[in-house]
Amino acid sequence: ALEQCEAGKFFPAQEGGLHDPIAPDDKPNALPPLDGEIASLGNLSGQILDKPSQNWRKHQVNGGEILEVTWFFTVNHLIRRWNYFITKQDWDPSRPLARDQFERNPIFVVQVNLQPFSKHSEAMMPPSPSVHQVPLPKRDGYHVLLAVAEMADTSNALYQVVDLDFPRQSSIGEPPSTPSNLRATAVSNRSVALAWEASKGPYPIEIYRITRN
Repeated sequence: ALEQCEAGKFFPAQEGGLHDPIAPDDKPNALPPLDGEIASLGNLSGQILDKPSQNWRKHQVNGGEILEVTWFFTVNHLIRRWNYFITKQDWDPSRPLARDQFERNPIFVVQVNLQPFSKHSEAMMPPSPSVHQVPLPKRDGYHVLLAVAEMADTSNALYQVVDLDFPRQSSIGEPPSTPSNLRATAVSNRSVALAWEASKGPYPIEIYRITRN
């Protein structure tokens, strides 16, 4: 693990001195990481992370599911937002990570709109741990998730990369149909009972995941 995982915020921007468009009083950004150094952030001790390898541990995931991401903070900073980026479907894993291998827009954003940050320091201090439920898009095979926590009170962001392994589509067969007619059958001040028409597919449905928003 890197001891220093900071670089200029506002990825995928490639220049420094930029101001946050929704919070102009935040500190302008330093230079974001260069292409080919997105994993190491230019740290000499972490250059091996920029080299593609089949030896990295990959988290087994499925497209469309929720990935729980947990942040632990050892230094107090005021976080403006978290951005989560993922590699494109046709990215090239043999190349070091570069901007053109990621979707330009984040797949998930957690944002704090309080401003100016100097008057909301307590509210903008993230708890440790901070947990996010990140919905994953449909993908096939090996992909990389880039998580970026942008600070309001400094020019930098915290960068982390996570290796993901999605099952090959040919190995999972036809997906089940989408459940229909979701409805509440009983409502109290403490609970809601739900019912729906079951999915249909070539194999038994073992579990349903219910999410809100």
